[in-house]
Amino acid sequence: MNVSDIIQLTLAIIAGVAAILSFYNISLTRKSIKNQQIQWETTHLPIMKVIKIQDFYHDKIVRVVIENSNHVYHHVQSVNFTMDCVELSYQNNSGVITQNKKNEKVVKTTEYVGLTIDLRPKNADKVIGYIQLEIKDLIGRTLKMNTVPLIIENYSIGNLSNVRESYLTIV
Repeated sequence: MNVSDIIQLTLAIIAGVAAILSFYNISLTRKSIKNQQIQWETTHLPIMKVIKIQDFYHDKIVRVVIENSNHVYHHVQSVNFTMDCVELSYQNNSGVITQNKKNEKVVKTTEYVGLTIDLRPKNADKVIGYIQLEIKDLIGRTLKMNTVPLIIENYSIGNLSNVRESYLTIV
């Protein structure tokens, strides 16, 4: 074996190692792209949160304001309540304004803006159900999201502490 054969053998081994490393690099790049796509899809899910619940006893209405807390685009296709004995209506981008007063002077004004849902129980009986949103997200996927179970009794929410500031779960 002369010097030129050794140089050719060395070059062939280097080319083989380069091909193996190139294949490994391509497979790592594909995995990285797949992980980025999965991460992009999950970060573009709307995160819905109940931010305000207000009872209007005289009108027999319970108003729930739900906010998209990560501000990712979504389109609300439908809003339903699981029990037929509760009528429901909703509006996008409306809300509730509350004022804290001290000696007839407004000390603090708070505005809760989001998807505003009015629940109208047909009677004062105890009802257990949840609000279900059907949402189309940025990618075009249709998602169903539920609130925690609501206990409505005498035209008000019985489990207010469990519902307030709770996140909706994807079904």
